Amino acid sequence: MTAFYFMHSWLLRLTNDRRGITAIEYAVLALGIIPVVALAAAAMGASISSLFGPVTHLFTGGVPH
Repeated sequence: MTAFYFMHSWLLRLTNDRRGITAIEYAVLALGIIPVVALAAAAMGASISSLFGPVTHLFTGGVPH
């Protein structure tokens, strides 16, 4: 009887606690956003590098191409 009561009260507390739902929602959003950002950064990596390459040479004392 005690084990049943313990499990029953634990399940009730678990189903009534909504804090975990918000954390799961944020995790699902992050799992959707992170790959998109990574793919965009990988696709734009070469163009961004060529864009900031001349600026880097100004700070390092080199000659831009």
